[in-house]
Amino acid sequence: MHGSGFIHVHHVIPLHEIRKEYVIDPIKDLVTLCPNCHSMIHSSKPMLPVKELRERIKAIESLEGFL
Repeated sequence: MHGSGFIHVHHVIPLHEIRKEYVIDPIKDLVTLCPNCHSMIHSSKPMLPVKELRERIKAIESLEGFL
């Protein structure tokens, strides 16, 4: 399938806010997302927290039975 296996790595703390002395913790500071979710997170200012995006997706999925 075209596009299968593609993943983005999202920095929880935006790169422009990280100083040279900051050491990135891959477990705490990086999240893997599909390209679509990554785009949705960055579509607002300030960016949407990953947790909030997950909650929005779950809320939409719970409504699917009612639509």
